[in-house]
Amino acid sequence: MKILMVEDDENLATALGWSLKSEDFEVYRAACLEEAKQLLDKEEPDLVLLDVMLPDGEGYEFCEYIRKKDARLPVIFLTALDGESQVVKAFGAGADDYVTKPFRTAELMARIRSKLRGREMKGGLHLDENRLCLRRKDERIDLSPNEYRLLKLFMEHAGEVVSREQIMKSIMDTGEYADPNAVSVYVKRLREKLKDEEGKDPIQTVRGEGYRWEEQG
Repeated sequence: MKILMVEDDENLATALGWSLKSEDFEVYRAACLEEAKQLLDKEEPDLVLLDVMLPDGEGYEFCEYIRKKDARLPVIFLTALDGESQVVKAFGAGADDYVTKPFRTAELMARIRSKLRGREMKGGLHLDENRLCLRRKDERIDLSPNEYRLLKLFMEHAGEVVSREQIMKSIMDTGEYADPNAVSVYVKRLREKLKDEEGKDPIQTVRGEGYRWEEQG
């Protein structure tokens, strides 16, 4: 897996680069926005670690640039700025996560691996846990909180039968009352949102048992 690190602090970049390489990541480091743009196009990284304050501009600008090219490339801001306005601005620019310095390396590695696990799914589907939506190629499919929980449950148990009881529990764990008929309603809504151009969806009904997510592609 390739990681593009956009960081102008030489000492931090060296230390973090060593830690990433020890976890078997390929690391490409840029010290400014212009260099970062060149490496983005040349190396096609799987994830970007991005500082805010850089010699030739701010990381928000680069994050917006990334989003125009790839809506699914994970971007984690790594910065000393911890104000609420900076955090809001970062997510507004398209960030997937925001980590403040100083940080614990083990925690950062866990966040990186989490974002990389969630990036690619078969059939061109990408579940975005930060924005409660599903991305299919360049299409964004917005989900309600319960639709998101149900879809995540299906994906976590891909190929397995998920019972109506499991679905009920997933919804009821939120503290919200779940009518037994709600299962059919949520499944129907998901199916409508997930249908491809041919009218097919990955949710299969297993009569008398529940539903099964069949990955396509």
